Amino acid sequence: MAKVFVEREGNSRLRMFNTLGRKIESGEFVIIGTISGVALEDTLPNAYGAFHVETGLVIQAGQADFASGANFADANGLVYFDDGQFTNDGSNLVGQVIDPLNNGVIRIAKYFSVFVGGV
Repeated sequence: MAKVFVEREGNSRLRMFNTLGRKIESGEFVIIGTISGVALEDTLPNAYGAFHVETGLVIQAGQADFASGANFADANGLVYFDDGQFTNDGSNLVGQVIDPLNNGVIRIAKYFSVFVGGV
């Protein structure tokens, strides 16, 4: 599970139904259907919870949440999220790097919709 820090937020939040089959923890980055978001509260399976979903939401993610071999050294690189980890390539495109890796952290501008299969 990837837990992130929300650095800046707009006003777009949605209550969504947790279909992941497990508890979602507050602060966790998730994909529900084709919408990516950050949980605002703990959400049990088969229950509704609140999520940050706005496009351009700037989040910070640390190396503990990177897939093995992921390297976010370049600004504006694409960010994918697969199997609970951020990676440079994958099947679920979720945003782009705003600030490359610095002291173990990257800043990501999140997209609203997940682009399944990448670009």
